[in-house]
Amino acid sequence: MLHCFNAEIAEKYGVTEAILLQNIYYWVCRNKKDDRNLHDGRYWTYNSIASYIKMFPYLTEHKIRSAFKKLKDEGMIITANYNTSPFNKTIWYTTTEKAEAILNADTEKMSNRIDNIVKSNAEKTENGNGEFNKSSITNINTRYKRQINDTHNDKERLLSNFEKFWSAYPNKERKAEAQEVFLKINPDKDTFEKMIKTINTFASSERWQADNGRYIPFAVNWLKQKRWNDELPRVGNYSKTQCSSFSNFEQRHYDDAFYADLDDDLTLELPKLKKLFS
Repeated sequence: MLHCFNAEIAEKYGVTEAILLQNIYYWVCRNKKDDRNLHDGRYWTYNSIASYIKMFPYLTEHKIRSAFKKLKDEGMIITANYNTSPFNKTIWYTTTEKAEAILNADTEKMSNRIDNIVKSNAEKTENGNGEFNKSSITNINTRYKRQINDTHNDKERLLSNFEKFWSAYPNKERKAEAQEVFLKINPDKDTFEKMIKTINTFASSERWQADNGRYIPFAVNWLKQKRWNDELPRVGNYSKTQCSSFSNFEQRHYDDAFYADLDDDLTLELPKLKKLFS
């Protein structure tokens, strides 16, 4: 996985600070493009310290916390809490105009530099007949963009899968907490498919449908307890089905002659029963 950072910021504030700031800047720009996580006139991204440690395994918790504090003190980032649940303490981050002035300029320089490299390589590989040897030209710009995209492919896939998970899960409370746990689990394809299958099955069960979904656990707890491994329930309201099978019986009234005939039948059959059990 490719991790990049701005050299100017690394020199002035530190390498760890530059790495984390680049990550925040990327997701703020991405959310701005997708018009997502807009609060108080700014676009934001959020993540837990545990998620950052997993994302950057070469950084310790102490380094990450210290770097965020320094970036905030230096006016490079702003932090807030826009979580829907008061118990969710996940921090939200966005870049300041001061940071964006440096990062935007760096992005423009990188783009111009790549264009010049591509142009230079093209001129060096030009044949005598004036045609380019296309097989020998490496499109650095395309390769660079591919590497940048690959850096975030995993998280993009996870975020997309989480939205599918959240869409399927009936209990819509504590979404931010559920997303944090989901990203930490990082389910593979088979596990994710099993999650969705289990949710769909339980959603049709008596227990989850009872009392308007009263017994459906919070998604964050369902994930923490790995409930996708639970034994699947029998789907359907069987008690009602069984009771309904008796609802079509016709009530009948029998006269005295019927019971007299019944007594005669029993009298005739009684010797046979005695002989059978003697």
